[in-house]
Amino acid sequence: MSEEATAPVWMDDLDGDVCWRLMAGQPVGRVGFVWDGRPKVLPVNHAVDEETIVVRTAHGTMLGGLDSDQIVAFEVDGVDDAAETGWSVLVEGRTAEVTTPAELDRLGRIALHPWAPGERDRWLRIVPTSVTGRAISRRPSSP
Repeated sequence: MSEEATAPVWMDDLDGDVCWRLMAGQPVGRVGFVWDGRPKVLPVNHAVDEETIVVRTAHGTMLGGLDSDQIVAFEVDGVDDAAETGWSVLVEGRTAEVTTPAELDRLGRIALHPWAPGERDRWLRIVPTSVTGRAISRRPSSP
């Protein structure tokens, strides 16, 4: 067993600014919600917009079928398998459909390009009620 594999493991809570920076740096996250009485988790491309999360979807899709003010969870993480380190950010919040022309125009200029095929003409915003994050490493935190 390597020396690093036997080193102590450190778990650290992440402050809000770090959580937002980490989320902004990852193109893919997961949205969790209840659909037809069952839990669902879908991968999505996303962007951070003024301390909210925005995703593009389409009517007729499961995610596109969410109502405004629906309770959701959004999770994004990063890992380094070789170093056995990583982080995870969890956002709990509610959905809000973006419908005003000025806001749609502004969001249309941000760098958010869904990987899924088909037109994604519906913008969904996740307005956080809670943002938490944790990191795991084999080195102590910097003061």
